[in-house]
Amino acid sequence: MRVLMITPGTRGDVAPIAGLGSRLQALGFDVAIAANAAYAPLVTAAGCEHRELPGDMSHLVSPAAPGKKATGADLRRCLRELGDYMDLAATGALAAAQAGTDVILANAIAPYAYGVAEAIGVPAIGAHLQPIEPSTAYPPVTLGSARSLGSVGNKPLGSLVSAGKAPYDAPSARIRQTLGLPKKARSASDRTRRKTNSPILHGISPTVFPRPADWRSGLTMTGY
Repeated sequence: MRVLMITPGTRGDVAPIAGLGSRLQALGFDVAIAANAAYAPLVTAAGCEHRELPGDMSHLVSPAAPGKKATGADLRRCLRELGDYMDLAATGALAAAQAGTDVILANAIAPYAYGVAEAIGVPAIGAHLQPIEPSTAYPPVTLGSARSLGSVGNKPLGSLVSAGKAPYDAPSARIRQTLGLPKKARSASDRTRRKTNSPILHGISPTVFPRPADWRSGLTMTGY
């Protein structure tokens, strides 16, 4: 079976997936990893095929220079550049899938991969390194805060953030249009996957982060 992992992002996004790819190769799977060119050596060292995603996200991790506080202009520029990066990554993800695969694994910042999988008729599975499902157990991880709002506040805020605008929304919509798929917002697609219990594998240890009681059955913790 041919497995394609779509991993836009930085080395921290790619390295754990390369480790998973190495293990899958040892089990007899044919694994390709779509990642930025800078991480090609990391991918091939794991014994996997590298399929290039154009762009470089490393300079977008922080909107301000080290030691400086981000201004409103810095945040707006960073979001604009993130949108441009995601658009390139979406185009690269489509090309990577068209090169051949039987299943797609997509990280948390590659929702356009689900549209690609739908169009070419293969299943897609989430492969996440962080818990982004709205839950009473934790605040939204995308806010970058460890402050919990408690069981009353965490899940509503998580649902609000999940439904809000994101840099990969426009690329996800463009990919669907390019592939002739029905128009559907990324947030609506997320809700559909929740309702259909679409599987997501989380590379997180339940010893470090206990599985939340309100998670649906399709959300699995595999360990690191």
